[in-house]
Amino acid sequence: YTRDSSVGGWGNGVWNMTFSGVEGAPANSFPEPPYTTLDTTPISREKPFLYLDGADYKVFVPEKRENARGTSWANGTPAGESIPLDQFYVVKEGADAATINAAVEQGLHLLFTPGVYHI
Repeated sequence: YTRDSSVGGWGNGVWNMTFSGVEGAPANSFPEPPYTTLDTTPISREKPFLYLDGADYKVFVPEKRENARGTSWANGTPAGESIPLDQFYVVKEGADAATINAAVEQGLHLLFTPGVYHI
C-alpha cells in the first residue's frame, strides 16, 4: 500500500499493489497486473513527529488532508500544529494504565516511547 507519495514509476507486483493519491502510480488494472489505483486519498493525515526547535522539543501534528495527491511536504512545511513537549506525558515502558489515565485526565497529550506496554 502506497499513499500520498510521488514515484518515478512502478514495475512488477505480487498479490495486490494498492496506490492512493500517488503521483506516478501505474494505471488501475486489477487483476493483471495486480494494481488498484485511486487518483486521490479521500481523507488522510501524516503521523505526528518529535523535533527540536532551537533548545525546545516539540511535536508537529500535520493537518488532515482531503482528496490528497502527492506528498504533503513537496512545497515546504505542511500545514499543521506544533505542540510543546511540556504538554505531553512521555510514556515509558513500565507505566501502568492508572498513570497513563491520570495524565489524560490532566489534559496532557501522550507520547509513547518504544517498548512493550502491559496495560
